[in-house]
Amino acid sequence: MTDPFVCRRKEPRYSTSFSVRVVNDGAVMVEGTAKDLSSLGCSIEVQLPFTPQSYVTLELMLPDGDLPLNIHLAVVRWRHDCSFGVEFIAFDESQKTRLKRYLTSYSLATPEAA
Repeated sequence: MTDPFVCRRKEPRYSTSFSVRVVNDGAVMVEGTAKDLSSLGCSIEVQLPFTPQSYVTLELMLPDGDLPLNIHLAVVRWRHDCSFGVEFIAFDESQKTRLKRYLTSYSLATPEAA
């Protein structure tokens, strides 16, 4: 049986595992692990609970060897135990291009998207 949530996704998600920081006014609040990534959002495993509908700023440590990818604004869409999902709302075009480039190279190396 197909998961209806997966069918509603606008973009494919890829299973990942890299560091992500939640920041506030330039200071790191907490570090976690991005476990699921698309061009529109990701899920994050973290020990600090975040409330759905709250807003966060993220630094994604993409394993492409470059500086962190900065998401200026993301909204928490769901929370379950020690993980939460975010939708990316605002980030620079150069960062969007970098993320799409990373996902394209990742999808070529990983044939199955979530």
